[in-house]
Amino acid sequence: MVARWFSSGNVDHVPSDVFAEFPRLSGIERAVAQHPKIVAWYAR
Repeated sequence: MVARWFSSGNVDHVPSDVFAEFPRLSGIERAVAQHPKIVAWYAR
């Protein structure tokens, strides 16, 4: 979830596309964010 935080654009001096050159990492970030238990956690 640190990758999600960094790519949010809310971290000073870190662009939101910081991981654009790392598609596998971006894919893992998306997979984790879409996991049913993670979705349920944020829905609380």
